[in-house]
Amino acid sequence: MEPSNYLQVSSSNGKEGEEASTWQTVGPITASNNDDCNTESNCQQEAPKRQYTKALPLHVKHLLAPHATIKSHRKSKYLYRHSHDKIDTNLLVFLHGAGDSHTIYHALGRKLSIPQCATLSLHASCMNDSNERDGRDKCGFEALPFGLGWSWFQEMDYNTGLPLNKTSSCYKSSLERAATQLDNLLDDLTSIGEEDDSSSGGWIPERIFLFGFSAGACLAMQTCAHRIQKTKRPLGGAMCIAGGARIVDNVTDNEDGIDATPVLLVVGEKDQKFQTSDAKEAASRYNNSIHNNGVKTSVAKIHIVKGKKEHVMMNTQEEVRAVMEFCGENMIRRTMAMEGYCEVHPGA
Repeated sequence: MEPSNYLQVSSSNGKEGEEASTWQTVGPITASNNDDCNTESNCQQEAPKRQYTKALPLHVKHLLAPHATIKSHRKSKYLYRHSHDKIDTNLLVFLHGAGDSHTIYHALGRKLSIPQCATLSLHASCMNDSNERDGRDKCGFEALPFGLGWSWFQEMDYNTGLPLNKTSSCYKSSLERAATQLDNLLDDLTSIGEEDDSSSGGWIPERIFLFGFSAGACLAMQTCAHRIQKTKRPLGGAMCIAGGARIVDNVTDNEDGIDATPVLLVVGEKDQKFQTSDAKEAASRYNNSIHNNGVKTSVAKIHIVKGKKEHVMMNTQEEVRAVMEFCGENMIRRTMAMEGYCEVHPGA
């Protein structure tokens, strides 16, 4: 029987269409006891098998695809999948690289099959609404020139074709606008109240995770830094593959005890676009961005893939293991075997 509180990773060779041959335990998931029994007698009763699926809130669907009239229109902007075990305790949001598609990340979520984790794969053309009915910035993300697709923010000068300097006002303003945009979406995905509520259709911030590649990784980490600056509750975590924040600003001492979102940076030793030195700088800036009562918080960690790993998406068992271990350390998992059982004592 599968251990109830552990994530597992496949040890198969990963060929398309092959089922996993064996599974290996890689890390624990924090257990969440959620008693859900209402009885007036001193009893123990068998818990029925329950599902805790969450539908995307209707206003979030409209926010992601404001002009969609049919299902295919919505699928071109985002793809949502329930957890394979029908218990959507956590939510993993995928952010693709520049000019890429969200569909392959939707498939990746299915292959990872993280227990009790729904997935939301976003396309950078989502949230493109020129009406701005409620006054918030809803003009989408960044359309690339010459029909090359979409990205999350501007990384190059379209007149010269050269990469923008990371300290330029154009780069910084574009990335900060994208981080604000994504953070607005995360606010809409957040359920109301302190505890998880299956009927709310949302998640508390600590159960929302980000996964990004390249430009998507940069946006994921920058959004986490943005939440620190706005003194918002941290997310559950962010997994950044071949990318990370470049413009994290220092924040004054955190007297309110706001925690930072845990971040994992996975970088290839031979990556020339986002080098190991870039990852170390990003992690250092992020860790220096918040102090709790004068104590530095170190929550950004780096996993360097040795060998010939260049600027490509996660494609080795080593990288998958690092990601799954990070999920195991930070994701919450409901202890279903304990739900539906209660014991009431006389006079209690």
